[in-house]
Amino acid sequence: MIADDINDLWDARPFCPFEIAMANGETYTVTSPKLILLSPSRLHLVTPGDRLHILALNQINRVTVMEGGHPTTSAAVERQ
Repeated sequence: MIADDINDLWDARPFCPFEIAMANGETYTVTSPKLILLSPSRLHLVTPGDRLHILALNQINRVTVMEGGHPTTSAAVERQ
C-alpha cells in the first residue's frame, strides 16, 4: 500500500528524499520529513516557497527514492 511505503520513507533514518508521482502526471519531491503530514486519505506537503499541496493518497501512482538528486527506478514503489 502506498500510504505504508510513504510512512516507512518518512520514518527512515537517515532520511532519504523521495519523489511522488501523481495520476495526472505531476511530481513532487519530498526533501525533509518535516515538510509532510500523512492522514488516512491525504498527504499534506510543503514545497519551496511555502506552498502547501494536499494530495489524495488514492491518486499517487508511484513513490521513488532519490539518489544523487534524481529518482532511481530500483527504489520505486508503484500502485498495484
